[in-house]
Amino acid sequence: INVSDNFNNSVTNILTLDHTIPNGTNSTGGIGVSVLFRATDNASQLYNIGNISAVLYNATNGSQLGALTFSTSGSDTGDGSFGHLTERMRIDGSGRVGINNTKPNETLQIRGTFSVESGSGTQGLYQNPSGNVGIGTTSPQNTLDIVGAVTVSKGLNASNLNVTGFSIADDSLVTIVDGVVINSKDLEEIIKEK
Repeated sequence: INVSDNFNNSVTNILTLDHTIPNGTNSTGGIGVSVLFRATDNASQLYNIGNISAVLYNATNGSQLGALTFSTSGSDTGDGSFGHLTERMRIDGSGRVGINNTKPNETLQIRGTFSVESGSGTQGLYQNPSGNVGIGTTSPQNTLDIVGAVTVSKGLNASNLNVTGFSIADDSLVTIVDGVVINSKDLEEIIKEK
């Protein structure tokens, strides 16, 4: 396939897949087209292993919405379910992306755990199955656990703050509950008195 374009600003469809139904007025959403990927196992059995689908999930004239979905087959559990495709990711008509979520409400919505690592594999951000978030740890025990140094430049307001290994640079300001602002030297004196 060779496509010429003198203006370098157009997209040419090299393949068009259409799915039409005889009576379009009965379409309620869910109609679409798909590219199916299949392969044989070592017993020469042919299985569905994945697909990419484009679906019209709202077919109402004037408010149509389309989505691009990605599905895969899970591992064989011996119950004949292998080859059954399950949607894993969706880009909906509003540009929202859902991972393990077919109806995302946010720009990116992930159902399950979440991990972000640096290019060298250092753990950054992690959310466990309970919803606890860890920064620098994959085993957060609280709503937010941070392992490593923390810099706060715009003030810190907290009503229940447990801190270990806490140090403040000379003349730095700290906001304590109820808006009380003290410097580090005054804080050292308060700690000594207690």
